[in-house]
Amino acid sequence: MAGSVKHHFRKIALHEYGKERPNCSLSFKEIMIFINTYKNQSGKTHRHVNTNSQVIGNLMRAMPEYRMVKRGYWIYTPKNKEEE
Repeated sequence: MAGSVKHHFRKIALHEYGKERPNCSLSFKEIMIFINTYKNQSGKTHRHVNTNSQVIGNLMRAMPEYRMVKRGYWIYTPKNKEEE
């Protein structure tokens, strides 16, 4: 069974992708390609990140930084450090 950090690395990858393209309309297909080809520090495909579209969609809905614009398109709005 999965531990308490089941989606930890997926969330890190989603934040990394969003920080590269802040306040831009992001295609869900592009996000899925990034997630499924995400590399770790040694250059190998990360074994805990790749997943299916249902899991990524649910994670993005749960994250306050991602907002759905229309079907298949999302916007990443980074949080301000002063608010935390």
